[in-house]
Amino acid sequence: MEGSGSRSSISLSSKSRSFRFFVILGCLLLTLMAVFHGSGLKFVTASVVESNSEDFIKDIFPVLFLHTSMHLLGLAVFGLSTLWMREGHNTVLVIISSLIAVSAFAAFYLGALIPGILLLTAGFCFLIARYRS
Repeated sequence: MEGSGSRSSISLSSKSRSFRFFVILGCLLLTLMAVFHGSGLKFVTASVVESNSEDFIKDIFPVLFLHTSMHLLGLAVFGLSTLWMREGHNTVLVIISSLIAVSAFAAFYLGALIPGILLLTAGFCFLIARYRS
């Protein structure tokens, strides 16, 4: 049973250099966006509290606002997990890219041009990595 441990370990070297680069770049973009988005929580929450919105909205808004940051971090974690997957990583990368595309189109709909472009860039990084695997 001594040799069985070596079979279960997955080496990063089994993935191409460009695959690793694009996955890590996509994850970094998502993480940076999550941090910048989360950093605006105090300002945006104060604006909502000062508004004439209903109390229900004022109570749930911080959680809803943070959800986007958690969503982006979660996608980044799933992206990083593909670096160690033996199989199925292409499917995961396509799903991540699709979810990012939906978020990007939502950003464009809300008039957030730069976040939308950054999201699309991260999504394309994962798609490029999928074809470089």
